[in-house]
Amino acid sequence: MRGWLRRAELGAEQLRRRATALLHQFTVSPPMLEPTGSVLGDALTALAAMAVAAVVRCNAGGVRLWHVAAVLAAPILPVARSS
Repeated sequence: MRGWLRRAELGAEQLRRRATALLHQFTVSPPMLEPTGSVLGDALTALAAMAVAAVVRCNAGGVRLWHVAAVLAAPILPVARSS
């Protein structure tokens, strides 16, 4: 497994908790997030749902969802470095 992916998996649970908490702040009725079978998959699902909720709540149609997600994930998920 690549080093950056291994490091991402180490921070995945923290990211999932943080994204889920923010999801609940951005929407009154958050969607049920189905388990994906992996901690990293669950974290990315929560991150995507939070980004959608944030853009909708802030009426920021011109903002790209992955920019919102990247800001939240940056302190937790590692940046992939070229070899």
